[in-house]
Amino acid sequence: MTQRGTETFVGRENDLKTLHEWLQRENTVSIVAASGMGGIGKTELALQYALKHLREQTYPGAVCWLNAREDLRSQILLFAEKYLNLAIDLQSVDAAWCWARFPVGDCLIILDDVQKWTDIEPYLPPNEPRFKLLLTTRLQLQEDWVRLINLDQLPPLAAFQLLYEIGLNESLTPTDQGIAEDLCEWLGYLPLGIKLVAKFLKVEPDLPLQEVFQQLRAEKLKQDSLLPIEAVFQLSWEKLAIAEQQLSAILSLFAIAEVEWKWVEEVVQLCRTEPVQPGWLKRLLSLGKRSQAPAQWCLLLEPKVLERGRRRLIELSLLQRVGKGLHQLHPLLREFFAAKREQMESEEVMVQAVYQVVLAEAQRSFEKPERSLIEETTAVIPHLEEVIKITQTSGSEIEVALSLAWLAFLYELQGRYSEAEPLYVQALDIRQRQLGSDHPHVATSLNNLAGLYQSQGRYSEAEPLYVQALDISQRQLGNDHPDVATSLNDLA
Repeated sequence: MTQRGTETFVGRENDLKTLHEWLQRENTVSIVAASGMGGIGKTELALQYALKHLREQTYPGAVCWLNAREDLRSQILLFAEKYLNLAIDLQSVDAAWCWARFPVGDCLIILDDVQKWTDIEPYLPPNEPRFKLLLTTRLQLQEDWVRLINLDQLPPLAAFQLLYEIGLNESLTPTDQGIAEDLCEWLGYLPLGIKLVAKFLKVEPDLPLQEVFQQLRAEKLKQDSLLPIEAVFQLSWEKLAIAEQQLSAILSLFAIAEVEWKWVEEVVQLCRTEPVQPGWLKRLLSLGKRSQAPAQWCLLLEPKVLERGRRRLIELSLLQRVGKGLHQLHPLLREFFAAKREQMESEEVMVQAVYQVVLAEAQRSFEKPERSLIEETTAVIPHLEEVIKITQTSGSEIEVALSLAWLAFLYELQGRYSEAEPLYVQALDIRQRQLGSDHPHVATSLNNLAGLYQSQGRYSEAEPLYVQALDISQRQLGNDHPDVATSLNDLA
């Protein structure tokens, strides 16, 4: 597990106790779900439980953390390869094969952020008492075999303790104590909101608590539709420098998954040095001198602000460091930052930069994996999926086709053939419509689809596609082109 818990965890002691009692029922299959609204602390509860019992070795078989928003099969295969030292054949091994080879003894399996029961059901471990399942979800699951722990708001005293221990840490006057209690109540005793306010107070120690509370209420009054927690987001946003806001906007373009910080650095570098779209960035570079550049473009011009921005976002709990070089946004914060990004003039440049970096990472993860093919393709796939969603609304169809082709290829590498095929078909259709039936990129798409069919033993479907790709390449590129040699080789 790379996940780290919060430094202050309060008010859930009874929930932890109940959770453990339900999971430790002997000789029975135990499935427990922590359910509740966003920001209530479901993931943190599961994480604290997992870390506690990892230390205490309660589950000698394994403690396996899975993100239910991402492909579960590839995560299970990766866990088996990385932590169980199993030799994995991506194209033939499935989740059931891995579960059967988990060590003897109780195993804790956590599926975080379950969206639909049907999404996880095919990948669940076998109905054996040694597998203890803990789910986190916003759903009220109706399955009879799932026991629900409904997480409500923190108790008032615990909410005050969370605010005090993170953000105040000094004696309070009776007036300030009353304000703190009122603030916790106004936030609905929601852990995420209280934690964000507490971190804000920690980095702004000279700001009176009364003034912070007044600013929050003022933000909410500006837009009656704002929830209190959204007012907290807005207050934190307004305290960020423009460069830090741009950094937040860039982060919102990645998926709700772990992000390698080197990708963010590459995105910023690309924005700063290589105009990826004609428009405002080109006009900016024509100014020549930094002193003449508008302040809102500082992130794209000044490398030093990137590291300061990262630290600032972590200080305010707007960004979480989840491992060495790995960071992640809370889903609610990602939505908020994405809405802010859509109002920025620089959004188009950011989208193009993230598109290029993620596609380059997809290619690198296959050609030069630094760790393992399954680990690196599994890490990049959710971000490539997110890039496709964004380019489908804001990019060109040719960009979409390229993204689809790469995603299909990574799916194919992992043996996810049924997911790869419609993407290859869609990429082929786009290229035929946009480029014409005789374009070399159409030949590439035909070759890709034929290769998928070949991998599945569907030779009668693969052969005519290889022949068609060869014919296009010969006519468009000449008989001595390397792509023609590739087509000949594939057909053979």
